[in-house]
Amino acid sequence: MAERIRIPADLNTEDVIAFGLSVRQLAILVGSVGLWFGFAKYFIGPILHLNIAFSMLATGWLPLIGLAFAFLKIRSRPLDVWLADFLAFKTQPDTYVLLNPGASSDLESDDDLDVMLRHVDRPRVIK
Repeated sequence: MAERIRIPADLNTEDVIAFGLSVRQLAILVGSVGLWFGFAKYFIGPILHLNIAFSMLATGWLPLIGLAFAFLKIRSRPLDVWLADFLAFKTQPDTYVLLNPGASSDLESDDDLDVMLRHVDRPRVIK
């Protein structure tokens, strides 16, 4: 008789890789700690002539931001998804729709055209 293999049914949860963290969380934490160390050692330290301990204290906000991006969820969506959607929303152009295309030849001034145009919200990305 063939051995049964269990397939996970929950597709909405992230797979745990190491230390109870998902790949996304682990990558964000490793990246933020690496950025913290590099920023403290090669940027803040030489500019302000501080030793590594004081420059790491001065840039201690970087791993805190990494922790927020790795673990904070708003309405069950990670913070990096919110940031990506916000940036996509802000970079898309506004869209206007002409309400009555046949009446455009009857316009006497640009003010009439403004009345006929309706602002359409930019499409929102919902995941």
